[in-house]
Amino acid sequence: MIPHTADLRAQIEYYAQEVSSGKMDLSAVRNKLKNQMMDLEDVNYTVHRVDKRAARLTELKGIHQSGKTKLWIGIALVFFGCVFPFIYNVVTLNKFVVAVYTFPFVLGLYLIWNGRNDMARY
Repeated sequence: MIPHTADLRAQIEYYAQEVSSGKMDLSAVRNKLKNQMMDLEDVNYTVHRVDKRAARLTELKGIHQSGKTKLWIGIALVFFGCVFPFIYNVVTLNKFVVAVYTFPFVLGLYLIWNGRNDMARY
């Protein structure tokens, strides 16, 4: 529980994490803020900010999860792109063959890079 003497930014962040995780809803936040003897205008402002921040935290959880998925798919594609030419033991330097074998490798590197960037968002 965050003390009522904490600054407004810390309270907003705390309540947004509680709302985002599903432990509390906005009406409970409103009641807790009213119990702290805040003005009605301050309560409305704080609840609005908590709602916006909780929505952003939920969005970031989804982005982080999709970043994990992209990262693992990219690792699999890089592995496939490295191993696939050795499985079929193709040494010909046909342009089509080189494009087919390098495409999964390059796509895998891109997905690893993109997934890592998604996971690094805050």
